[in-house]
Amino acid sequence: MPSGKGMIVLMGSGELTATMVEVHKELLGRATAVPKAVFLDTPAGFQLNVDQISKKAQDYFKAHVQHSLSVASFKSHETITPYEAEQAYVLLREADFVLIGPGSPTYAVRQWQQSSIPKILISRIQEGGCLVAASAAALTVGRFTLPVYEIYKVGRELHWVDGM
Repeated sequence: MPSGKGMIVLMGSGELTATMVEVHKELLGRATAVPKAVFLDTPAGFQLNVDQISKKAQDYFKAHVQHSLSVASFKSHETITPYEAEQAYVLLREADFVLIGPGSPTYAVRQWQQSSIPKILISRIQEGGCLVAASAAALTVGRFTLPVYEIYKVGRELHWVDGM
């Protein structure tokens, strides 16, 4: 990992499309040696297909980016065991490149507030790592986030909630 400050990269939806291959390669290429890339599954942790989303990201990186992608699984702070949480933390602490994607921004923030994940991500960036927050995860990075599911699927009034 290069010394000095890293990068926070915000992407819209489409982080696993053909048009983003070269972007991912460029970001991975900024690290020294062979960068460790990790996908964090929390934003989709409540979805029944969360494991398929993670597998899709791994398959995309293997086939198109030609780089391995590990999965740091932290689906829910309520159901994760201390051992599973530590496994996710270790992967994140060792990562040079962290990709976070689809799901619910407010769900992700609620899970992370109860964990070491925000501090780990900040540390990785301060040490030169790259955080790619795409799709719903792009909304988690700021001071406030938009509760997408709550507004568009449940019908709540438009409002902001605290982000990371």
